[in-house]
Parts: sequence; structure tokens; C-alpha cells
Amino acid sequence: MVYLFYGSDTDKARARARGVIDVMKKKRPEAEFFRVTTSSWDTATVEQFIEGQGLFERKFIVFFDGVLEQVEVKEWLAQRAQEFSKSENAFVFLERSADATTLKKFEKSAQEIKKFETEKSPRFAKGEFNTFALADALGTKDKKRLWSLLAEAFMRGVTPEEVGGVLFWQVKAMLAASGGGAADSGLKLFVHSKSFRYATGFKHNELVALSRNLISIYHDSHRGLRDFSSALERLALSL
Repeated sequence: MVYLFYGSDTDKARARARGVIDVMKKKRPEAEFFRVTTSSWDTATVEQFIEGQGLFERKFIVFFDGVLEQVEVKEWLAQRAQEFSKSENAFVFLERSADATTLKKFEKSAQEIKKFETEKSPRFAKGEFNTFALADALGTKDKKRLWSLLAEAFMRGVTPEEVGGVLFWQVKAMLAASGGGAADSGLKLFVHSKSFRYATGFKHNELVALSRNLISIYHDSHRGLRDFSSALERLALSL
């Protein structure tokens, strides 16, 4: 069995992939589960997943998380698409995007292929939202305003990655501004002045913790450990 979920709405696509995997685990309680990413990819191991079974005839449930981002892997998988469908094991692919060639290869063998696109409100255009308003709300420690702006940003189609990037930029600017003058910090005078003012409302260790938390949220969400949008909202309310 082969499943492919992809699209810009990574949260919904990941949720669907998790749901399918959970159902498989209930139906196949003895199956061995493996998660494969670009960093853990090994062609020989994947070939074993396609061709073989585990000890005592256990089957495999294999979750491929973002592996098509590597061109070599994508080409190799496209050539073996039919073999995946003939395997007694189950394979779930989660991707940010999938080109026409890849989709055509998998359409012949997949149980389900579904695209998840971020829904944008018809009332707003993404470009109308000022993402730096998020940075200002963070800088002033206005958690209610920050939470409200996060909700609006997501409604307008701004991705969690963009939001997280702006918040991380503001934290870095506050750390840089609190450590010296504009020339030393590498910031423009206006940015330095505002960031220095914001930084006075934080202890140094708070800014360091915020920086680490934002990095952790980014990586955890892409590993499927946390929901990116929800984690950012919780961070806002924790200020």
C-alpha cells in the first residue's frame, strides 16, 4: 500500500499522514514502524523494505518524511514506484510538493494521493498583512496582541515558517542591540534603536531562551513532533 500526501498546508498533510499510520498500526499491531528522512535515507535499507519482511513474518510500515526533496532519491523512487505497490508492506509519503512526473508515477500504484493547500481568506490578500507587526508585539511583550496577530496571519495565508522567521529575527535583533551600539551590532540605526528599547523589557536569559525555543519549534514541527502554528501560539501566550 502506498499513500502520498503533499502541499503547502503542511500541518493538515502531516495530520492526515499520522492518521493513516495510526490506523495501520492498529490493523497491523505486529508491524515494525520506520521513519525515513533525507538524513537517514539508505538505498539498501529501503530496498529491503520493498522486498522483504521482518523476523517472524512481521510487516513494515514505512513513513517517508520529506525524502523527495533530494533529486537523486526522487528519481530512484520514481523508478521503483510499481514495486512499492506490489510490496506486502505499507508506505506513507509526506512532502511539501510533488511534481507532475512524480505524481504520474505514483498515481498508478497509490491507494491515496491527496494535496493539501493552505486556504486563504477571500477577504484578504497575503501581501496586505504586515508581518513586522508580529515582531513589534513580541518586542513589547504584548502577548494578547501577538496571539491575535498570529491568528490573523494564519487566516491570511502567512505560513508558520514566515511567522517564525520574523519572530526569530526580532529576538536576534534584540540580542544584538543589547550587546552594543548600532555599528557593533550590524543593525541599521532605526532597527537598533527600537530593538534596544524592546530588549530592556527582557532579561538576557529570556531572549536566549526565546531564541532556542523558536529554533526548537521549527525543527520539531518538521520532524512531526509538534504542530508549528499551535506551538507559536503557545509561545506567544507564555510571554
